[in-house]
Amino acid sequence: MINKMQIKKNLTILNQQKSALFLLALLFVVSPFYSVNNIGGIGLALTFNIPIWVIASCFIAAGIALFSSSRKWVYPSLWLYLLAFPVIVILIGFLNEVNRPTTWLMRQLYLLGGLGFLFALFQFRFKQ
Repeated sequence: MINKMQIKKNLTILNQQKSALFLLALLFVVSPFYSVNNIGGIGLALTFNIPIWVIASCFIAAGIALFSSSRKWVYPSLWLYLLAFPVIVILIGFLNEVNRPTTWLMRQLYLLGGLGFLFALFQFRFKQ
């Protein structure tokens, strides 16, 4: 006999994965084609970078909300290797002299944001 709690749990997981797929569709299908007129440049001055980071931030927030509601952190078995690159880059940046600290800080935040996005992907437990 199927337990009512099991059905509720399966529906909750299905709704979470549907919302994650919706955010991923926004991220990869809609937001790259959004463009605003600007003077060009690097970082957030690029025309497509701001909407992509807005949607990615929403996805990261959804992953954090999922983690805080379930109290279970999902991560791969080799997660320390995923942390190695950002940690090494940040340490090298601290040890070297940086000419433009604001630019350096933004690049580090991009790295940490990408890492947060990656760990948010793991929270949704996609199967295939």
